[in-house]
Amino acid sequence: MPAGPEPLGLFYYVIVKAAGYTGAGYFLKGKFKHSIHFLVFGIARTILGVITGVTYAFSVEKFGLDFEEPMFYVLLFPVRFAEWFFLIWLFYRRHGITRKQLVLYSLLGTIWSYFLDVPAIASVIFLPGGIWVC
Repeated sequence: MPAGPEPLGLFYYVIVKAAGYTGAGYFLKGKFKHSIHFLVFGIARTILGVITGVTYAFSVEKFGLDFEEPMFYVLLFPVRFAEWFFLIWLFYRRHGITRKQLVLYSLLGTIWSYFLDVPAIASVIFLPGGIWVC
């Protein structure tokens, strides 16, 4: 049965991710005193995630993969890791982050992104105006 997100569904998805990424920014701020505001980190991570996510989805679609297939999420792992690595490096390199911390927090962030997929996708499916079904 064909289905797809409505504008409200995309809004729900982005709000859940933004809240989760802002929480991650709060966690990182606690690790690195005198760092950037956690809300700035959350917004930046959300914007990067939306841009990269849409690009990734359209790219893998050309190979016949869609978000319902496990391989979609397996191949997404290095993409998400790179997003986290880049942003953590960008925002915290001046605050004494070590390479080991950078890798660890990037890995934790990647796992966090997968965890946030559950409520984000559920909001699109279950909240009013989130998805169209044909």
